[in-house]
Amino acid sequence: MCFGKGNCEQAWYVPMRSKLFVPGSRPELFAKAVASQADAISIDLEDAVEESRKVEARSAVSSFLNGRQPGADGKVMIVRVNAPSTPHFDADLQAIVGPALDLANLPMAESPQDVSAAAEALSRIERARGIERPIGLLVNIETPRALRLAAEIAKAAPRVVGLQLGFGASDRVDVSDAGRGLDVCAAT
Repeated sequence: MCFGKGNCEQAWYVPMRSKLFVPGSRPELFAKAVASQADAISIDLEDAVEESRKVEARSAVSSFLNGRQPGADGKVMIVRVNAPSTPHFDADLQAIVGPALDLANLPMAESPQDVSAAAEALSRIERARGIERPIGLLVNIETPRALRLAAEIAKAAPRVVGLQLGFGASDRVDVSDAGRGLDVCAAT
């Protein structure tokens, strides 16, 4: 995985062969995760955190990231934020954006416009904080509509470094709709 401006030759490269997921509401697990053999640590502020603990988790993740030296241990640091359509999205970004964050994991992206808006929000915060290395976006494809638009979503912003496909048990998936999406993706 390549991070930074330009192509991989101009940026630093970190392999991401394994990723360890940690709930943002369990700060006692953050150091254990970093000590693991995983290439990437993904701290979750979304589904793994109960609604009543969102603020507490956000604060814990912010403190953890602010106490880290960027790239010191070679781990890719990822935080999955709440979806842009939620009241938590802006506060999540404000809490996590800093030099120690490599990727913001964007859930429930439905369109290229969702990704562009998230990228613009990241840019505003980075500029305000003087952060020079852009934080990448790892975008979740979680609905048939997003699957149909996956190619456009991937190209929506230069900071998109990857897509993750996942349909959770609570996500409503219409198989016939997904099939049309697959046909569209296969044709591109």
